[in-house]
Amino acid sequence: MWGAFCWPACGQLPVTLGAVSTFTVLGATTVTNTGPSVIYGDVGLSPGSAVTGFPPGQVTGGGAIHIDDTAAVNAQSALTAAYNDAAGRTLPITVSGDIGGQTLTPDCTNPHLRWA
Repeated sequence: MWGAFCWPACGQLPVTLGAVSTFTVLGATTVTNTGPSVIYGDVGLSPGSAVTGFPPGQVTGGGAIHIDDTAAVNAQSALTAAYNDAAGRTLPITVSGDIGGQTLTPDCTNPHLRWA
């Protein structure tokens, strides 16, 4: 919601997540759950093959466990694209020096705040 509401004032579009947007957990080699966790959304692993700890962990909210299937492969690809998009963006504001007593938060007036 923040990106959809604020992006014109902020100057950058939100990063598109694509196929990874339904995944709550996404691993490359192993996904290990310990304890009675409840995961809301998909759990994915690609290219690995070891997902452990379900049960006692539960996947709910319409999610499923995807082990190196099409959904997991597509999610990994989408994650890489989203990361590369985000990492390749420039940050137009740099804060350095003494900012004592100020509270600066990223928002529509300072959306790309970066500490030097």
